[in-house]
Amino acid sequence: ALGSCAFIATGETVLRGSFGDDINKHDTVIRYNTPIKGFEKHVGTKTTLMWTKSKYGTTANPTMGYIDSGGAGAKGRLARGQKRYRSSNTEVRAFRDLLHRLWFQARGIKEGKAAAGFTRALMLVKSGLCSQVSLYGFQTQSKGRAGKYFAKKAVVTPGHAIDWDGWLLKALMDLGFLCVYGP
Repeated sequence: ALGSCAFIATGETVLRGSFGDDINKHDTVIRYNTPIKGFEKHVGTKTTLMWTKSKYGTTANPTMGYIDSGGAGAKGRLARGQKRYRSSNTEVRAFRDLLHRLWFQARGIKEGKAAAGFTRALMLVKSGLCSQVSLYGFQTQSKGRAGKYFAKKAVVTPGHAIDWDGWLLKALMDLGFLCVYGP
């Protein structure tokens, strides 16, 4: 339905390569709170869908519309006349939460949660709408607290289980469900 999909998240790992041309070649490009201006060489320019979150703005004008994750402020930033989709996949979230609890219990960790971009990547794979899923801007290791590629001071909060996200993304890559670029 969507052909090959590129999903661009906010991690600074996307700055490790000039992925822009490769991203633009995908049939569908989905961005998650990702500015483009000034980063075209790394993140491309094509935008089919924009997955929004209330605290980040974007200048992208997606050709297909927006996926709204909710939260105050998100609705007001969406371009007028654009189609708006609501993200909801309780089955994927329940599966994520179960794996997350098991992974934390095995390591004696009491708190934490999966990064939102990771959950959206799982939802994209689970949807079966893409013939291929390529991820850009995903952090797969928690060595230090990496920043957003567009705002280095906006670091991933300590409550996010980046090692867990990375482990599962690598497993999905080994199984052929997706490919992670730049980790």
